[in-house]
Amino acid sequence: MRRRGLASPGLGPSAVVALLVLLVTACAPTAAPSATAGATQSAAGSSAATSSPAVKKGGSLTIGMGSEPLAFDPPSYKATTDLILTNLIFDGLVGFDHDLNIVPGLAMKWEQKDPTTWHFDLRTGVKFSDGTAFTGKDVKASLERGATKPRGTAYIGFIKQVNVIDDHSVDIITKTPFGAFLKNMATPVAAITSADYLAKNTDDQLLLKPLGTGPFMLKQYTPKQSTIIVPNPNYWGEKPYLDQVTFQVIPDEAARYAALQSGQLDVIESPPPQEAAKMDQSSALALLKSPATRDLRLGFQVQDPVLKNEKLRAAIAHAVDAKSLVQYVVEGMARYADNGWLPSEVLKTTPPASIPYDVELAKKELADAGYPDGKGLTLELATPQGRYLRDKEIAEAIQQQLKQIGITVNLKTMEWGAYLDYLGAHKSQLFILGWGNATGDPGLATRQNFYTGNAFNFANYSNPDVDKLIDEADASTDQAKRVQMYSEITKTLLDHDVLKPIYWKYNLFAAKKSVHDFVATPLELIDVTKAWVSQ
Repeated sequence: MRRRGLASPGLGPSAVVALLVLLVTACAPTAAPSATAGATQSAAGSSAATSSPAVKKGGSLTIGMGSEPLAFDPPSYKATTDLILTNLIFDGLVGFDHDLNIVPGLAMKWEQKDPTTWHFDLRTGVKFSDGTAFTGKDVKASLERGATKPRGTAYIGFIKQVNVIDDHSVDIITKTPFGAFLKNMATPVAAITSADYLAKNTDDQLLLKPLGTGPFMLKQYTPKQSTIIVPNPNYWGEKPYLDQVTFQVIPDEAARYAALQSGQLDVIESPPPQEAAKMDQSSALALLKSPATRDLRLGFQVQDPVLKNEKLRAAIAHAVDAKSLVQYVVEGMARYADNGWLPSEVLKTTPPASIPYDVELAKKELADAGYPDGKGLTLELATPQGRYLRDKEIAEAIQQQLKQIGITVNLKTMEWGAYLDYLGAHKSQLFILGWGNATGDPGLATRQNFYTGNAFNFANYSNPDVDKLIDEADASTDQAKRVQMYSEITKTLLDHDVLKPIYWKYNLFAAKKSVHDFVATPLELIDVTKAWVSQ
């Protein structure tokens, strides 16, 4: 039942950024390459062999990542990199398969007894990685705690209480009917740890000392360097083939690719797009690309004394040419976000909603905002480097695009952990942000990003009408009605220029062709439970 896809660089990004900026600002946009459709690609290449080699157990896998995990406590996660690791260390009651179907996890069966009561029959004979037995009391302690955590509440805050029927069955009582119940319960945020372990450790200790029932366990964590996981000897399911998996932090994409080429790494995320053609011809490396449910946007901190001016936000949004950013900076290795901010796999906004690129309109709006020709206006644009595909380069290109209408932009490039703290403290003005969709449902990401007071509401946006629609959509089990409500929310966000959508992500990984069955799911989780390495 495990639920967890895979990955390319010529000129390094810093060397080409000036050229890219010129292209982005000078060229009229044309259609970007079409997205690759279909299911998640799962193999890192058995080349053109007519039959796959036999599975080889043992060995290790080293994966180059652009950012490090920051927390191993599921309901206190800070970014998707955290969820990638916790998804391998923990189990939930239910999970997703690679096609996003709900499948059994620590629960074998479940049923909805009434609009607010769900009954779960638990798996027997399960142990945590320390050898202690898993029972219903662990479900109660984990979920009731997680529902109150600032980040956990967006996923499972609908839980009112968990009633333990016996060691192997529980009832989960929700505050109201909840349309996305099983999808939210299938995320790593709803993972289960030991009740006794929770009682013995503080929240700060739990951040770096995970205890789960999943296929792997944490062996070593070195901040800003690497995370090593090894198979859980007490795992209830089929044991992983690998002896060890190391996640190595290398923020620079060219450096990651060089390490892959030299043999220091086996797999890397977000390889340099300009190397895609070479990789297609390579006998040693493979590029895997599949749709992912993450957006990337230009965000506005709407309570900022300057950016609370809605006409100014509109001018900026219309001056940013997202289509050219995708075509020239990202080099077609993402999908242009042409309908709302949520990827089409999550929500097809009806009717379609977008903020068009229109420089003349932007100049008029800028004057209406009180800044003719951008006179006297300087803004800060914050960005991470290496967290998202071409994040810093996109920020540099936006800096040049806004210069065309007279706005001076100062870039602030930050290390990932500090960047999240910066956004969370609402110190940013403009910012580059991507958002994964861990449930495949529009509800969670919408609540996290735009519900008043949410810990992830980096835009500092507050709209009672939007809050009301989010609450109503959460409580509805009419999926068609929910689509209509989320479409209305999307239109409101774009009409008020709370964000400027740029792209929808692909899962992009580069790997040696000796790596097999490495999977990245549409939800950006990595599955290495069946991964193995041949000679």
